Amino acid sequence: VLGLGLLGTIFFVGWLINRQVSAPLMRSLRDSEERTRSIVNSALEAVVVMDDQGRITDWNPQAEQILGWTRHEVVGRTLAETIFPPQYREAHNRRLQHYLATGEDPALGKRQEITAIRSDGTEFPIELAITPLKLASGTTFSAFIRDISEKKQWEEKLRIVVESAPSGMVLVDQSGIMRMVNAEMERIFGYP
Repeated sequence: VLGLGLLGTIFFVGWLINRQVSAPLMRSLRDSEERTRSIVNSALEAVVVMDDQGRITDWNPQAEQILGWTRHEVVGRTLAETIFPPQYREAHNRRLQHYLATGEDPALGKRQEITAIRSDGTEFPIELAITPLKLASGTTFSAFIRDISEKKQWEEKLRIVVESAPSGMVLVDQSGIMRMVNAEMERIFGYP
């Protein structure tokens, strides 16, 4: 009888400790998850998360708007087949395997301009930045995507204006690097 009473007391004390310790921890974990989900869902850029098998695990509302797929439609699909045109898929898969084997990919953590594909099959330009996150359960990758179609249209209009100007023109960026020189400027300086 004494053994059962002691066992019952130990069980009761364990239950109390568990209730006092784990309930606040679970509440804090739920709050943290809700806060993270709210940040991702309210981001102005598309946020797409991929696992180390190349499968989409998360997709925010902005990704739905930019790429045309709902979250429900894409979770579990491969990222390469979902957002990359066919000619880029194999390269994406090779780079993923290379990164998983070596931990190296010079494009990670940098913005790059590439072509993506919408759910209706139309290709369009995007700015893409991918960051890896190494977890105990494996590596995940967060992709931040911005549709730059409008930017590219303005750049083309600017190129046409500069190229057709009767005067020599040079466009220089903030770093002092020449980004565009028109034909008249090339003629003035004797370049072919």
